[in-house]
Amino acid sequence: MKDMMDSIKATSDIMVRVLLGQEENIPLLTDFVNAVLVDQGFKSMKKLTLKNPINMRSIFYEKETVLDVRAEDETGRIYDVEIQGQGSREFVHRSLYYWSKLYSGQLKTGSPYKKLNPVICINLMNYVLFPEDGNDDYHSCFMTCKLGERDVILSDHMQIHFIELPKFPLDLSHMPRSRLQKWSLYFKGEGNLEEKDMKILLKDDDMLEKAHHTFQKFTADELLRERYEARMKFKRDQASFLEEARDKGLEEGRVEGREEGREEGREEGLIEAKRQVASDLKKNGISIDLIQGSTGLSREDIEKL
Repeated sequence: MKDMMDSIKATSDIMVRVLLGQEENIPLLTDFVNAVLVDQGFKSMKKLTLKNPINMRSIFYEKETVLDVRAEDETGRIYDVEIQGQGSREFVHRSLYYWSKLYSGQLKTGSPYKKLNPVICINLMNYVLFPEDGNDDYHSCFMTCKLGERDVILSDHMQIHFIELPKFPLDLSHMPRSRLQKWSLYFKGEGNLEEKDMKILLKDDDMLEKAHHTFQKFTADELLRERYEARMKFKRDQASFLEEARDKGLEEGRVEGREEGREEGREEGLIEAKRQVASDLKKNGISIDLIQGSTGLSREDIEKL
């Protein structure tokens, strides 16, 4: 195994976009999306068009973390792929919110609802989101169904997939049985396995060979590596600032509440502290999604600050 602290990982947000979000790598994105669909019994699609291809000159300078790769297939279905490195169960709400934005954003004023196309969100999770499901169930797909009758689907316009990579073992002694398993092993292995071990994984697999070549080309470029490391440092600093501000603000809110001597005073103090934290984070360029997940305030309240 490589030193995990010194190597670039395929599961960083930038590398997922480099691997799947470039025009030249549309075949990789198509193969990966089809692997996800087929794994849950859905039909594969034929062709994807990227809606937000990356610009290598600006990807490192985006103020807010851009995680997703958006595409559309030949039937108009919309796909959104993103990696989530850390978080909590609250990410489920974020995923629902993001799906709703993509779905409702299709309609222009006065357009009929029949113009709406399905939106399929694919979330690569670098942490365990559903610990109660066990390691065998690393890929979950959620749709809207009738209560008590899971086979009765209200609409196929919503699919939200969660692929929990930590549940999938990085073990080359048992080669994957499905396409998604092989992609999952690739994402876990690239940047962690030695080259001799990667050759075992990549053997006779043109798509993953192409992904590996893209990864090697990126990591061999000194300027790209420097920009990547600077970007990762920015993200670490951002996360550290968010955590410190949140902890400080909530503690101040608890003190204020105790001084009030009443339960309602304590609650008011906590809310005011959260608003102060949100205001500070917003001034420092933290995204509204991160602020919302950290403080629990509504998006509307945060936007008013």
